[in-house]
Amino acid sequence: MYEIERKIDEVRGDLNRFEIVILLARRARQITEKRVALEQQMERKAITKEKDTIKAIKGLIDGSITYERTEEVYKASSSLEETPPKAGKTVL
Repeated sequence: MYEIERKIDEVRGDLNRFEIVILLARRARQITEKRVALEQQMERKAITKEKDTIKAIKGLIDGSITYERTEEVYKASSSLEETPPKAGKTVL
């Protein structure tokens, strides 16, 4: 088992591996959106040392990602638009 998998297993709580993938993908997307907005505001490209997915994984491991499980996730949505989650909170 890789070190990263071991660390994720330690902090995952009641999440299964598929929920973790969704959680990390949404958080990585949030990080990317913030970076792109900042780049547009500053009118230059940001130089990053790590990919956004790695930042999301590290956030899960260090506990800076919080999540909230809602019943809406399990219902089929008629709307194709997704409402953005609150800052710092990823909704499953």
